Amino acid sequence: MSEDTTGLYVGQVSTEKPHSFLVDLLIRLWREKPLGTVGAFIVLILLLVGIFASFLAPYGYNDGFAVTGAARLEPSSWQYWMGTD
Repeated sequence: MSEDTTGLYVGQVSTEKPHSFLVDLLIRLWREKPLGTVGAFIVLILLLVGIFASFLAPYGYNDGFAVTGAARLEPSSWQYWMGTD
């Protein structure tokens, strides 16, 4: 069998799946501008945190967290994941 320029033998079918446009774009962007890609990823994370802020932190600074007495220094629980201190 003879080999063509793609590294495959004549009559052999490539098993590699073609990437989508978005995957190709991200790969090219990462190779050409890695710091820009990291910066864009950080901005995207901050944007998502801002959009879902009320879900991530349902209690305000003072409201919804009226813990008094002995429950003030309890360890973490299902209601207060980080404890009550």
